[in-house]
Amino acid sequence: TSGLHVTFSTMADLTRDARWGRVMESSGEDPFLNYQMTYAAVKGYQGESLKDPSTLAACGKHVVAYGAAVAGKDYTQAEISKHSLYQYYLEGYRACVDAEAELLMSSFNVVEGLPSTVSPFVLKTLIRQHLGFKGVIISDYDSLNEAQFHHVTHSGEETALMGMQATLDIEMSSGIYQNHILHLIKKG
Repeated sequence: TSGLHVTFSTMADLTRDARWGRVMESSGEDPFLNYQMTYAAVKGYQGESLKDPSTLAACGKHVVAYGAAVAGKDYTQAEISKHSLYQYYLEGYRACVDAEAELLMSSFNVVEGLPSTVSPFVLKTLIRQHLGFKGVIISDYDSLNEAQFHHVTHSGEETALMGMQATLDIEMSSGIYQNHILHLIKKG
């Protein structure tokens, strides 16, 4: 078949800082409204069955707390307490899981000292275990490569290994997985 099969939408990020450049994509600062809007968007994209040619697989983004970036700046820290994370910021992603979104996209930001894309806490603990997500996690554009710019990893191979260990399924754009996974598998 041809055509579109996946949309990189909906944005499930809770936003509370009007300086952030992506506020207009968000459903706002209320976790209840964020859950309701996100859930409806996923169901709207995916319909009753993805076999229906008028549907798209939804990709909820940006895991996790992308809208909590310090001073509203992209690609930076999300200084957030675990209480706020669990109580408020996870609700949009919970809606994606409850609505059975096929994919979730990791964010560029750093949470608890690690970029979300390579963070076992974010991808394994929060998303896979706490929320029970069983679908595909894809990186944001080039965000796996960004781990090196955050000085968390020092090589493409180390970055690929961290992404795999964090349960990142698909790496978008940089070629880190393409260039290193086969070698890592051969090394065991």
